[in-house]
Amino acid sequence: MAAVNPDLPDGQYAWIRLALSLVLAIVGGIGLWVAVVVIPTIQQEFGIDRAGASLPYTVTFIGFGLGVFVMGRVASRFGIIVPLAISGLSLGAGFILAAMSETYWQLLIIQGVFIGFLGSASTFGPLVADVSQWFFKRRGLAVAVGSMRGATFTNGASSASGMSARGAMFAIG
Repeated sequence: MAAVNPDLPDGQYAWIRLALSLVLAIVGGIGLWVAVVVIPTIQQEFGIDRAGASLPYTVTFIGFGLGVFVMGRVASRFGIIVPLAISGLSLGAGFILAAMSETYWQLLIIQGVFIGFLGSASTFGPLVADVSQWFFKRRGLAVAVGSMRGATFTNGASSASGMSARGAMFAIG
């Protein structure tokens, strides 16, 4: 069997990287959507109305929007591995801390910083930029696949499990 040549554009190595990027994007995308899935549970556990229970989602996306720029800069300077390592650690810690949060404000800070800014942001912009460098002929397809997120998976898995918000976040972390 011949070795995979990482220098060939659109080659086998590029497709392997794309497949791994899709897995990472799905895992990172869970951080963006878990707050939406558990809105009713957040309402109950913190005794707040629907608008208040939606704020963790908003805070997550604000952190995500700002974090994409910062993590993109980190990826440009140090390569893709550094922001992905930061993402893995931050998402794991963020979900566990979110499950253990005792106040609503703790949950908001954890969602915005750990899950949005440091976690999910690394698995979007920097990852899509990395994938685009390995394709020439099929770059559009590669970027589309690399941009896919885990919303469908997250919604289905959380709804089917019937877990509480804390239980789901702890299990994901």
